Amino acid sequence: MRELSPGIHRTEQISNWLACVLRNSDGRHTIREVVEQLDGEITELEESLREYACVRFLARAHAEGFIEIYRPNERIGSRTPVTYIRAYP
Repeated sequence: MRELSPGIHRTEQISNWLACVLRNSDGRHTIREVVEQLDGEITELEESLREYACVRFLARAHAEGFIEIYRPNERIGSRTPVTYIRAYP
């Protein structure tokens, strides 16, 4: 359910793909982990296309306001930045 304006809500039906993304977007999973989970659930696409489709799908879910993609303060000594994903409330 999304709040359109104060006190006005709208229920949306979502795809299985988006449901998988939202289940795994808890702020503790990296984008890579969510892509791997989604990749395992997308059986309707050829395997060679799945990772690309997953990344594009996450970008669209972000653009539509379903998820937030963020990079927390870098850990001391970490060379590789880690990017996490979480669902908007």
